[in-house]
Amino acid sequence: MKLRSRNILTLLQDKTCDYEDRIALGMKSSFGWKELTYKGIGLLSRKLASFLIEELGVKKGERLAILSESKPEYGVCVFASVLSGMVTVPLDVKLTKYELKSIMLDCEPSVIMVSQHYLDTALALKQEISSIKHVIVMDEHSYNDGIKNIYELPDETAGKAMILAKKMAGKLRDALNCDGFNVVQNNGEIAGQTVFHFHMHLIPRYEGDGVGLTWKPGELSDEVRDEILKKIKE
Repeated sequence: MKLRSRNILTLLQDKTCDYEDRIALGMKSSFGWKELTYKGIGLLSRKLASFLIEELGVKKGERLAILSESKPEYGVCVFASVLSGMVTVPLDVKLTKYELKSIMLDCEPSVIMVSQHYLDTALALKQEISSIKHVIVMDEHSYNDGIKNIYELPDETAGKAMILAKKMAGKLRDALNCDGFNVVQNNGEIAGQTVFHFHMHLIPRYEGDGVGLTWKPGELSDEVRDEILKKIKE
């Protein structure tokens, strides 16, 4: 009988199958316990790895830095990094900005996964370190059920997402000196969604950049308009 080699990926696969509904990671917060099952770890790790590869275009061997306090999302980021072929660089939150900069100048990460608490630090480092292409904020909704699109997004989380998008757009505008911004959020394959969890795209725009994000406006009769409004109100 041929034995399968054991590594972190086979262990993740085995445990998500054997203990899928058991709690794997948890953390107590002011809002109660935030828990993540083995199944949830596997699902979200694969989704995040897919996002890194398909949306961001990361390559095998690139560095992914993680700047966050201890929380369930941290484990997802580590597994996603391994699944995508990236090299994980865990950063100690107790380090000074100077020390963090020194480490990242040495390892040259292309992506930083960061908790909301350390977002400002990560954005400041991005301005000073040319290798950093993407800063990704760890999601804060419950991971037991993935939120695929805007229809499934809780109102409170939707509000936080827009506030964060506004904050990020302002900081990126100042950092990139761009002329404008598109905020894009796709829902459904026909609308361009390729990774099926809720996320937003912040696209910096420059005069004459040639990027086309337009559509041809149609005509709407008063009768059709009234019919649509009636259905919305029902």
